[in-house]
Amino acid sequence: LQQPVVCAACSGSLVLAAASDKRLICWDRRSGQAILDRELDGIATACALSDATASASGCTYAAGLDNAGELRLWDLRQCSESLRLQTTANSPSGLVTANCFLTDFSDWAVLGGAAPTGHATVVLWDIPQQREIHSWILDDPDPSGGNALDIRF
Repeated sequence: LQQPVVCAACSGSLVLAAASDKRLICWDRRSGQAILDRELDGIATACALSDATASASGCTYAAGLDNAGELRLWDLRQCSESLRLQTTANSPSGLVTANCFLTDFSDWAVLGGAAPTGHATVVLWDIPQQREIHSWILDDPDPSGGNALDIRF
């Protein structure tokens, strides 16, 4: 990595990091060898590693989300990309930015970002069907001065 690291994750002996130069690299910290070195289409905003011991398949996956809203998953055993999902362009909710995510690496991904109005938005995606299932738009704080959020379904 030649630029500042923007996200990092660790699972077992693996370390995953992405930088503002659009590179995502996964190392085995025992050997020091890179086992995955990929260039994203945009600057990474978030990354994650699965826990192989918790996976039904026993595989370890790496995931990266870039500033264009593209979520990518790699099977580290095969060193191959298993999913490329454009979460902003295909979002019925109108998600225009995606800044963070949480996933089980096989069935679902939850992304956080912003709608065209600027409101914070959380979106649930079905990974096998590669489609948005549901979105929640988080309104501005209560105009009466409280700080309760109105979540619309």
